[in-house]
Amino acid sequence: MTTRDIKREIIKVFDPFLGAMNFESFEDGIDKIYIQKTSYGYNKLDFSMSNRRCIGFSLDFYIRINDINTICNSYNPNYVDTAYDTNPTLSAWLKDFGFSQFQFFPETKDELTKSLLYLKDMIIEYIIPFFEKYDSVNAIDLELNRINRPANLYINDTFSRPFVAITAAALNKNTEFNYWENYYRKVLKNDIPKARQGYEDLVSLLKEKYVGK
Repeated sequence: MTTRDIKREIIKVFDPFLGAMNFESFEDGIDKIYIQKTSYGYNKLDFSMSNRRCIGFSLDFYIRINDINTICNSYNPNYVDTAYDTNPTLSAWLKDFGFSQFQFFPETKDELTKSLLYLKDMIIEYIIPFFEKYDSVNAIDLELNRINRPANLYINDTFSRPFVAITAAALNKNTEFNYWENYYRKVLKNDIPKARQGYEDLVSLLKEKYVGK
């Protein structure tokens, strides 16, 4: 199997299936991407291809809440914000749901067909509900600003979560904003100075425009 063979079959299976749910199809290098524009931003599925040691692919998926990321991304030095970049609000893959099979290296067309049908079922049973669950500022606030979250679940706890989560807390009028402000300040204490300063500038903006308003 080649990456071209795999991509051809992905298109055959998922263009009509995801197209019926208003996902648009894009190419990103060797990857195949499907984006569903929403009232709050977008949902994204990325069939990420591998052509190094073994020919194969994985499925990554992303949610973008524009109200959050259009505010916080410019304050995070790890982000370069573009329309459909890799800096969404949340990102995940099947491993996050406890599945051991999340990368696929088919050697025959039959193996590829089985893998794609498996992923089709996963999209219906797990990924679409994931998109539906985290479709608002309120949902992001409740998910990220809670004690004892599994480490790096859906978001990097150091590079991304402080910026996204504190913005969600401010927009959602979270009554524990001050607690989370200090919590994420401690998380960033060993990060680069530019990130720490970006966080402080973001907090100042949020307090000026949203907190207590």
